[in-house]
Amino acid sequence: DSGENDEIYFHKTLPTHVPPTQFNKLNFEYCNYKCKVDSLLLFKSNLPHSTPRQLSDKKIVLSFNTEFMS
Repeated sequence: DSGENDEIYFHKTLPTHVPPTQFNKLNFEYCNYKCKVDSLLLFKSNLPHSTPRQLSDKKIVLSFNTEFMS
């Protein structure tokens, strides 16, 4: 559950040797996604992420870790 304006931000983690002249979905400084009710967003746990100050009355978030073995 979340408000219609709730978002999550992901921040760049890897340094680039030459700064890009134009940012795109592969070399972003940060990107954001709207929180959607009844959706699941999976990402690596070491990916820096944050959320802006919550303005809605209610937001439910589940967090868990998994381990993939090869």
